[in-house]
Amino acid sequence: MEVAGRFGGLLPTARIGYLSEDESDEVMQVRLASAEHLIANQTLTIKGLDQEYAVAEAGLSGMVGGYGWRGAVEGRFTDETSVRATVTVSRSF
Repeated sequence: MEVAGRFGGLLPTARIGYLSEDESDEVMQVRLASAEHLIANQTLTIKGLDQEYAVAEAGLSGMVGGYGWRGAVEGRFTDETSVRATVTVSRSF
């Protein structure tokens, strides 16, 4: 879910979300492209990615002198919580 509004030249946003995925193990056959022998083949088992987390983000964007900017803070909440901050500057040509 996202909520946004415009106040003058500023655009604040707030987002919250929840993700739950349960993928089973997958098997793939891999072969070296340059190898001609059967020994170059290998079967790999890739473990499933069981993911379940909530995410929350608050951001603010705007324009200054032809440049767009956005700053945001995002938190990902699982067994191991992580927080990151980003600042982006862009220019349209």
